[in-house]
Amino acid sequence: MIYRHVDVLNEHGFSAAVLHKTPGFRCQWFENTTNVEGGEIDVNDSTIIVTPEVYEQDEYARIPKNVPFVIFNQNVYYTFDKFSVNFEDEYFPYRDPNLLGVMVVSEDSKHYIHTAFPELNIHRVRCSINPDLFYFPHKKTNQICFLARKNLSDLQQVCQILRYRNRLQGFRFVRVLDLPQAELAEIMRESAIFMSFGDPEGFGLPAAEAMAAGCLTVGYHGRGGREFFKPEFSYPIERGDIIGFVEAVEQAVEDWTMRPDETIAKVKAASKYIRETYSPANQAQDIVTAWSKLLNLSTELPSVPLPSPSQTSPIDPPVIF
Repeated sequence: MIYRHVDVLNEHGFSAAVLHKTPGFRCQWFENTTNVEGGEIDVNDSTIIVTPEVYEQDEYARIPKNVPFVIFNQNVYYTFDKFSVNFEDEYFPYRDPNLLGVMVVSEDSKHYIHTAFPELNIHRVRCSINPDLFYFPHKKTNQICFLARKNLSDLQQVCQILRYRNRLQGFRFVRVLDLPQAELAEIMRESAIFMSFGDPEGFGLPAAEAMAAGCLTVGYHGRGGREFFKPEFSYPIERGDIIGFVEAVEQAVEDWTMRPDETIAKVKAASKYIRETYSPANQAQDIVTAWSKLLNLSTELPSVPLPSPSQTSPIDPPVIF
């Protein structure tokens, strides 16, 4: 999402780059031609720094004094992880006078930050789903996929109970971990069901991608995913409800095998909702609107589609993620 933000800004007249600590490094697990810098860079009076929600105090200390910055918070439930629980008088970036504002990725996140810091300038920017990778395919297989990344104890309990109950009617599990985006998308397009174990989540991108790829999606909404984990086309489960999770997976399998027409219609509705709501165009509109407000530019923006780079002049200051 950081790379996507930088691409959108550069496509619409802003000047932006991703900064990696290692010179020559570039993320390779998804295709990109994003403007990337490495190592140390010169920061001048017109530079704006964008930090993630997981920065620690020593990382904020390396930002030159009086340089304005923005926090791109993709999981608000990590906001306080790096700071004291003793209410000590310590540096806290959300109270820094140089903070221009906070960008978040869901309505749940916006509510969280507004509750904690009602005086801050907060902008919700939608994530986008790659429509060329995550779409409803012509054919599905009896496959249940899941990401082995969060809440591994819950994952193990659910899978083992399902295994010993032996009611999956020929469905097989596919465990996904550290795959390139294109391979992940292919597995999701092949799979009938996706199990979501992500919680807490700022948004819950894997579950949204699975829905876009035509998976009947079961599991944790992670709070950030409440806005799209709709009961009319998915099976949301509260975190820790292991038996409820097991029963929902068995229900999804039964629906897929015994009520195929109704279930396919439900899955297609989910895919359509995700692809339309979290489209690249909607994300681009949100990004440009947010940055225009942060920089006190005109907020009278056209509706999507946005103007092409040839229609806009470069906007300073440069933005460094």
